[in-house]
Order: sequence, then structure tokens, then C-alpha cells
Amino acid sequence: MLTQEKLTKVLGDPKNQKDQPNRSHASEADADRGIASSPERLTEYLKMKGCPVIRTKKRGDGSVVLVLEHCPMNPEHGQRSDTAVVWRPDSIGFSCKHNGCQDHRWKDARQKIDPDYDPDGGSKSKSSSQATRLVEIAVSEAELFHDADHEAYVTIPVQGHTETWLVKSKSFRRWLSRRFHEATGRVSNAQAMQDALTTIAGKAEFEGTQQSVHVRSAEHGGAIYLDLADEAWRVVEITAKGWRVLSDAPVRFVRSKGMLALPDPQRGGKINSLRVFLNVRDDHGWFLIVAFIIGALNPRGPYLILVLNGEQGAAKSTTARVVARLVDPRHPALRSPPREELDLLVSAKRSHVLAFDNVRYLREWFSDALCRLATGAGSGTRELYTNDDEVIFDACRPTILTGIGDMTTQSDLLDRTVRVILPQIPERRRRTEKAFWAAFDRSQPKIFGAILDAVSCTLRHAGRQRPRNHPRMADVAEWVTLAEPALPWKRGGFLEAYNANRATAHELALEASPVAGVLRRWLLRTGVWTGTATDLLDELRGEARDAEKHQPRWPRTANRLANELRQVMPDLRDVGVAVEFDRSGHDRKRVISIRTSRKRTVRTVRRAKRKQGRGGPGAGTLRSSGVRRHP
Repeated sequence: MLTQEKLTKVLGDPKNQKDQPNRSHASEADADRGIASSPERLTEYLKMKGCPVIRTKKRGDGSVVLVLEHCPMNPEHGQRSDTAVVWRPDSIGFSCKHNGCQDHRWKDARQKIDPDYDPDGGSKSKSSSQATRLVEIAVSEAELFHDADHEAYVTIPVQGHTETWLVKSKSFRRWLSRRFHEATGRVSNAQAMQDALTTIAGKAEFEGTQQSVHVRSAEHGGAIYLDLADEAWRVVEITAKGWRVLSDAPVRFVRSKGMLALPDPQRGGKINSLRVFLNVRDDHGWFLIVAFIIGALNPRGPYLILVLNGEQGAAKSTTARVVARLVDPRHPALRSPPREELDLLVSAKRSHVLAFDNVRYLREWFSDALCRLATGAGSGTRELYTNDDEVIFDACRPTILTGIGDMTTQSDLLDRTVRVILPQIPERRRRTEKAFWAAFDRSQPKIFGAILDAVSCTLRHAGRQRPRNHPRMADVAEWVTLAEPALPWKRGGFLEAYNANRATAHELALEASPVAGVLRRWLLRTGVWTGTATDLLDELRGEARDAEKHQPRWPRTANRLANELRQVMPDLRDVGVAVEFDRSGHDRKRVISIRTSRKRTVRTVRRAKRKQGRGGPGAGTLRSSGVRRHP
């Protein structure tokens, strides 16, 4: 770029210039090109642009008249040699004696003879021409489209296969830069690339078709497609008849940073081979982990939340990595909990399985966000550097949490959770990570093939048989139940384990509630009670111990008590305590009715656990256990 001092030497001082008709001052870009430096350079420029000079005439004031062969505004005007460009040390002018050209200036004539000329800014910069070429490459070689949220995508050919990327992604930017260099032998500058990407995104949104994009798993035409995420962009097609590996798919998959490849699946494997890599103490834990894996391959959701608890040395992190590597391997495999909901949703948009390690406790917003994510969560936020544009995040994802303590205590979260307690590994059974993962890598292809067989079984039996009783997360229960003919247990084994797990979950929710324990002790004497929330709060205050009343979550107002009861109503109901809210009387006061229920709804946790230890891999369905009675 010329400095002002250099520009003044070439063009003269603007303060000393006088206005001249039919003239425009040479721009800074003119000086860069050198066409204003001498009449000879200007003559060469005009000849190069197809408007040659037929003669020149010098004037006493130092200017030079360049008579043109024809008028650039209208070639018919120049037959009498009445069109000229006037060169002066400080400016360039244009004149044509024809009536239709009297108002035209040099910049108008130059726009006609030079397609790269911009009348508002002198010569177009190199970046403008480069941007045009970059757009041409993208339009001619790639398929442009957008999704339902108007995000721009491009499908490009790469070494015999196709890849789909966000237009704004680094991968597409690098591909476009490489293709530009191959086509022109030059390197595009940053501004040209940015201008081109903006144009390409606009074409994808307004001229391209709308298509769905998926991460790792998708459904199309009654089949499930699983992205292997290998270099050849192959996919696994799963149908009711079986599965096969394809080099291309009828759906669009996108990949994000950190996504790793699944192994080539092999036939003839058994899911039981997976159990030696999972540190589970009983059949129930084994059933629930396998069910989580099978359910995670459902492209629609909803999904279970797998919680792995245990003391130090229980291989919680290793077990979580094994599960994640069978569905959605990534680097890193486990992450720390997010700091805000937006971070969680961003991760969910680019990952299929979310795994968070060493979770000590769940903040209230995190617990609520996980609930929404298990069944489908949507959120919007203002786009960066804009005032009113919104970025939409919508995702439904399976999640894994590991931790020592009981971090999941909220009732609504527990309804979506399967909790497996891992035992301590004795020293004689410990082995190095290198040996462990080497053995897993050898077995993973056949284990993965057996999992695909189970998903195919689900598709084969879909619509033919359904569970008699639908528990909470009924879609997940049905999906896994339909796969049970291909799973290493008898039909009904998953629901048996799931119901026993829910019984434990209800106890956890009640133990975490500040009022549930006090209410159950109080009901041992009362049995049945009806009154307002204010009256009930007074009763519970009299029953509660000092330590219970000083808990942070102890309700200080009637409204807080009513909210707390609503959160644990399902858990109380399943242990034999019915809580109902109603408005009665002439003043329509809100009345709470509490009574003990005679209906047997929940198995005894202790007796259910007693059944869990029987049998090894492939053991039969666990028998029903007793129920807990409450007065």
C-alpha cells in the first residue's frame, strides 16, 4: 500500500489541484498499477484492454492527449477520432464529442474497458478476483445445501468419496484453499477467502436444498446408518435383515474435532465377550450397561443416563471409556462437567455420546439440562457479534456420568437414570492399561458386530411385540426389549433389572429430600391427614429434628413445601404414600391430602439386590421379588 507521501509524488498535492470537467483524479490503486505514472504506461494499459491509442498530442501545459481508435462507451462514436483520454501529471480525463458521451468521465470509460475496475474504489483488489474464483470452484465441484436451522453445509469429493462439512468449518476452508492453489498456482488471501465463504453460505441457504445432517447415527427409509468415522467415510447400514458396510449413505453425516473411528464390525461375535471388560458385580449391572449401549444406537432417542458409582479403584473411568468406544469413540473420551448449559448443548450438537468423569455433585441447572437432553433439549442464544440473530441448539443424546458419591438425587433425573455400582478390583485381578486396551482392541470388532446384530433384531421385531407394562422411559424399554432375542438373557431380563434399579432410585430421591423422611415418620402415627400447606409445614416442623430443620433445602414457607412435595410425589407414591393436591370449599383453598396406599407398587430393594448376584453371564431372567409395605 502506498503511503500518502509516495502517493503525493505520483499524483501531486491534492490541495494544488483544480477541478476540471470530465476528469477524475487517479486513485491510489491507479498509482499502484502505475498507469498514471506516464502517458506511455497509460497507452500500454489502454492497448492491453482492447482500446488502442492511434495518435498522441502534447500540450503546452504538460498534458498529453491520447486519441483512441474507438469510443469505449460506444464503439461507433470513435470512427472520426473524436474520443480521447487526457493524461496529466495529477489526473486522467476522458472526452468524447458525441452528445451521448459528454457527461461521461474517465472512471465510466475505464469501467467499460476493464471488467476488474470498481468505480467506487479504483481497481478491484486481488482479493475480489480471488473470491470470485473461489466461489466458482465451490459451485462447480461441491454440493451446497442447508439444514432446518439454515446452517450452510457443503458436500465435497475427496479421493473417491464424499465428505460433508459446515461451510464455516476449517476443513472446508482448507479444501477450498488447496483447490484454489491447484487451479491457479496462487495462494488466496484471507479477505478473499472470507468473502468467498460468505457468498458460498448465502448460495447454500437460498439456492441449495434443505437436508438433515446427523452425528454418528441416523435413520432413513426404515434403516439405521452408523458413521464409522474412518478416512473413507464409510457407514454401517442396519436393517431388519442384518447389517453391512457401505462406502456411501443416503444421509448426510458431519464430523467434529475429536471424533474417532469405530472398528470394522465382524460377524460371529457374542455380546458376552464384553463382560470381561466391564467391572460389574451382578447380572443387573451387566443388563443395564448393555441396555444403555443398545439404546444409544437408536437414532431418535430418548436415551438413558448411565451413572457409574464406586470407590477409588473401581474402574469407573475405564468402564465409561469402554461403553463410549462401542458407540461414539472420541478424544478425549471423558470430559469434566460443563460450567453452563450452553457449553453442554454445544458439546451435544457435535457428539453423540456425552461422558463426564469424576462428577462430585450436580448443580440444579445441570440436573435439569441432563433431563432435557435425555428426552430432547432445545435452546437458543444470541449469535456472537450480532444483536438479534439467534443460534439454535437442539439435541437428544445418551449421557454417561462417573463419580464416587450419589450425585443424581433429583427425582426427575433419577427417572431417566440407570445406576450401576462398581465393586473394588482386587489386586490379583488388576492389569496394566496397555494390556487391557490391547485385549479390548482385539475383541472389539466382534463385540461391535454382536451389538449391530441386536439392533437389527430390534428392527426385525418392531411392531410385532411390545412390553405389557410400559415403565418410565417407555421408548427405551421397548427398544431394548425388542432386542432381547439377540441379547445374553431371557426375555424380560432388562425390565426386571430396570424396575429394581428404579426402586433404588426412589429411595435415593427420598433420602435426598429434606421433608420426605420427616413426612414418613410422621405418617407412622397419623396415617391419614388433610389440610393446607401451612398446616402441614407446622406439623412437620414439630416432627423434624433440629439437624433436619437446619438443612439448606428445608422449606421455610408453605409454597416451598408444596413445591418440594410435588417433586417427590412419584417417589412417595411408589413406596406407599399418596399425596394429592386439590382446591375445595367456598374459599377454594388449596388442600393437601396425604394417606398411606395399600397398593403394592415397588419391590423391596433389599430383596431385589439379593437376587442380583445369582448366575453369570447369560443368566436367566431374575425372578420377581417382594414389595415393601408402608403403614
